[in-house]
Amino acid sequence: MISTFIESISWPYTVPLAAIIIVYILRDSLAEIIKRIKRVKGEGKNYDILFDSYPNIALNTPTERPQQALSDPGQTVITKQDVIDAFKTIPDFTEQDVRQYLDAIHQSLLRYGVITKTQLFQLVSSVPVLDTVRRLYVDVLHRDPKKTLDPMAVAVWGSTLFSHGLKKDLIDEIELRLRQSPEYKKKHSLT
Repeated sequence: MISTFIESISWPYTVPLAAIIIVYILRDSLAEIIKRIKRVKGEGKNYDILFDSYPNIALNTPTERPQQALSDPGQTVITKQDVIDAFKTIPDFTEQDVRQYLDAIHQSLLRYGVITKTQLFQLVSSVPVLDTVRRLYVDVLHRDPKKTLDPMAVAVWGSTLFSHGLKKDLIDEIELRLRQSPEYKKKHSLT
């Protein structure tokens, strides 16, 4: 019966039918790929597709506990006091700003890969990372260049850049996310 069906299909219908079968077989994989598409730029044959290749930005919670992620058993997971001490070195905000959002800052640092005290102090002393976040906040959100950062900006975007590196597509992704923020919409009268 199947062979009769296949023989009855003429050539012009074979390719579309094969495409339908392939799409059906690969539907789960294709759905995952489509979900990762963040932005398409260009038109016609000249276009770029930007994929979300940094799943940690999507606020995914790590599957392992921070203590399990430590490479050296002698290291310890950062404490909230470590966060306060480290963030004091950043002149853009006050200790009061840090204390106000301390739980969220601490959780974000752990979520985005800043787990040890060494990593935390490397992050807050990383001029390239902090200056990249400052530049994005001034350019996109029109923040005051003297007091650009807030503690959550460092905890989320700073730790993401610190963990993944200063890659152009990652910086572009952060800029896109800032453009979708309530602060951006308010400052650009888009609300």
